[in-house]
Amino acid sequence: MKRFSSILLALLMVLTLSACAGTPMPDAASPSPERETLLPPENESGEDIPEAEPFDLTAFNGTWEGVLSEPLGHTVILDCAADIRPWKVSISLISDIWNYHYISALYAIEDGILTLRWNDEANRTTLTLSFTDENVLTGTYTQHGNTASAVFAKVSDTASRESFHIKLQENVMDRLSAVNDFNRADSTPVHFEYIMDDPRLSELREAYDLDTIAGEGDTQTKALNLLNWVGSHTNHDGNPNDHIAKNALALLEYAYKKGPQNGLDCSNLSIILAEACLSVGIQARALWLYPENPNDADKHVVTIAYIPESEKWILLDPSSNCYLSDMDGNILSPFEIRQMLADKEPMHINSNAKTDYMSYVNYLAKNMFFFGSVQTTKFGVFDENREGNPMIAFCPVGFDLTEWGITNLHFVTTHGYVSLTNEAIAQQEAAFRERDRVFATPESFWGHAD
Repeated sequence: MKRFSSILLALLMVLTLSACAGTPMPDAASPSPERETLLPPENESGEDIPEAEPFDLTAFNGTWEGVLSEPLGHTVILDCAADIRPWKVSISLISDIWNYHYISALYAIEDGILTLRWNDEANRTTLTLSFTDENVLTGTYTQHGNTASAVFAKVSDTASRESFHIKLQENVMDRLSAVNDFNRADSTPVHFEYIMDDPRLSELREAYDLDTIAGEGDTQTKALNLLNWVGSHTNHDGNPNDHIAKNALALLEYAYKKGPQNGLDCSNLSIILAEACLSVGIQARALWLYPENPNDADKHVVTIAYIPESEKWILLDPSSNCYLSDMDGNILSPFEIRQMLADKEPMHINSNAKTDYMSYVNYLAKNMFFFGSVQTTKFGVFDENREGNPMIAFCPVGFDLTEWGITNLHFVTTHGYVSLTNEAIAQQEAAFRERDRVFATPESFWGHAD
């Protein structure tokens, strides 16, 4: 559900975790707070939103448990609190494979039916509900062209957001803790390479005065300045940007100071930050974060930058303009974050992040089961045929990446995230089974950069 995605989604593992991977996948359907693009009122969007009739929305407040029918087939908790504002109602949605936290959805009431809508046009989500009796809601849930019937029963007259957040985190964190050995017998030391002498990187640096943006501090300070520059001058939009070349110059020409209507998905924002770092001499690469559940069309992409002063990689997320630190203020690497999630240890999020701590930690916990990263990072690498430049996988012991990819392929085609013929699906499945995977050792995937 929330970061929601392109017709190439079914090629997810073919294109991102293969020895001959092509373009990285754009955001898939997923729930993350910074992804929500709220529908504006009629005078901004031109949409005909019916005027809200007098209606006791407090009857909707509380906690509801229910199910969405096939093709979605999820069990769902619907959590509505009383902080209702004109045009909007705040709710949380939590299902067995995805969650929305604190959605601020536009609502309309007509003929006794409450309609909630959120996300942008391409990823429009609509939930229509009516009361069968005071403790039962029925209606429909629609997204990506899929419509499922929805039935909810009230279990509490008050919302319990915090407890649901904690429950969700603990469930996911327990899985990270249980599956936490990455010393695979089939892993191999992998040398990652960073090419910084491309004249187009010089063009990027000069066009946006990145030496000045990065400043005169240490490597970490420069990387954080570049993160804030990207996060402050671009907007995140989970829709694919397949019409734009996958390099920082082209992406910035499209998105830099252009507003939400020219937003970019997480993979493209990570490309911008990685190439900006390269342009000022900082080793950086895009990192793909994946969930354990193959019946999930969501993933996330961040940037990691190598900090020689501390001899570690740090996670920088340009989609949310954020990073995480331990309680002593040390900025964390992705693997450190995964370990702290597994151990349920608290972390800090930077004060100027575009998201809140709880939602972001939940989202990372779901999407940090395994990782992928291209072996050689350079300007425009995702515009190229990457023969000989594989996407390297970092997966726990016992995890079958091939079967995960095949199951995910069938999920995204069955649920309408991508349209493929049966012949094309069979060809993709055969490609998954035949592909040679490259699994990195922990030391090489997170180790010292040359």
